[in-house]
Formats: sequence, structure tokens, C-alpha cells
Amino acid sequence: VACAGPLAGSYTIGTGGDFTTFAEVTTMLHNCGISSAVVFDVLPGTYAENIVVDSIPGASSVNTVKFRSQTGLATDVVILPTALNSDLSAVQFNNTDYVTWQNMTINGTAHAYVRGISLANTNKALTLSGNIIHLPDVSTSSTNIVGIYDAAGNDSALTITNNTVNNGSYGMYLYGESSTSLQPGTTISGNTINGFAYSGLRTYYMNTPVISQNYVYTDTLTYSS
Repeated sequence: VACAGPLAGSYTIGTGGDFTTFAEVTTMLHNCGISSAVVFDVLPGTYAENIVVDSIPGASSVNTVKFRSQTGLATDVVILPTALNSDLSAVQFNNTDYVTWQNMTINGTAHAYVRGISLANTNKALTLSGNIIHLPDVSTSSTNIVGIYDAAGNDSALTITNNTVNNGSYGMYLYGESSTSLQPGTTISGNTINGFAYSGLRTYYMNTPVISQNYVYTDTLTYSS
């Protein structure tokens, strides 16, 4: 990848935008880095991609990265992966710091096993807000059918707010490292979890998490051992 310099400022993703696909964006981010805060406004459309956001050179509490629907409507931007990442995710954050993923839809209903969003290795100051995740309607207890999945180790300052997860075995499955190494700074607030089969919100090994005003509903298709 030829870099004219690190990315900075605002860009668009989609047909007619600065970047056509998320893959083009993540390649540039990982290879070229950023020199200031960066915003990617995603144009309305359906994106047949599985996405991995790895470590971004230059990212910091000042130099943040935001991916968001250009219109502000989650239903206007649909991630519809024809294939999945190695951990069965549609969108994976891997050693990612200071990134926001906002107001987009992930539709994984075409896959028997799928994790809408997964966190791999160690992530810091990741915000997931206003997204909609559609999963298969199942009656199993599998951790491979989850809206938001985090079980790789201790992340920090993870914020999950105002998302909607439909169906699946688990709505959210979030584990810290161990009883002697707790995950700090997790906030889970204002989310809606509909139609889960086994557990709406499962958290373990957290240090004083803030969990508030989440709405969790099951349906008649539930797991029975």
C-alpha cells in the first residue's frame, strides 16, 4: 500500500465516496495510520463484507477514529457478510484503541453460526453505539451465535450503548480474563436485546462495570437442556 501520509479529517465510504469498501479503509488505516481525529461517514447501502479493524498507528485519546452512518440511521447502512472472519464474526476489533462504531446494521441471519461484533486480544476505549444486529432465530446455548462477543482477555474502557440485538443464543457475552485479573471500565447501557434463546446479557470477571437501563426480552424459542 502506497501511503501519501497518515489519514486525517473526514472521509466517506461507499459508492461514489472516498473509499468504496471497508476493506480499502482498514488497509489504509493499518498501513498508513492517522495523524489527527478521523471520521468515516458510511453512505447508505448494503456492504457484502466481513470486516477486521486491527491496531491503528497514531490512534490516541485525541486522535480517535469513528465509523458512522452518514444519515445517522442504522437501517441505512447494512453489513451483510457473505463470509465471516476466523472467529465467526461479521465485524472484529483486534487490538484496537479509540475507535467508535456507530449507527449501522449487521445482518448475520444467513449464517448458522455468527457473532455480530467480536473483540479479539486487547482493546481500549472502544465504543459500540446505536447499532442493530440481526442473528439467526435459534433454540441453542451456543456462544457462536452472539450479538456482541468479548472473551479474549481484558479490554478497558469498553462502552456499549443503545444497541439492539435480535435473536441468537446470547445477546452479549462479555468475559474478562480471570477472577484475579478483572476487566476495568466497562459500560453497558440503554441496549435492547430481543428474542435470545439462552442468555440476554452474560458478563464475568468485570471490575465495577456500569450496567443500566438495558431491556432484555426472550421469546418462545428458547434453549432447553
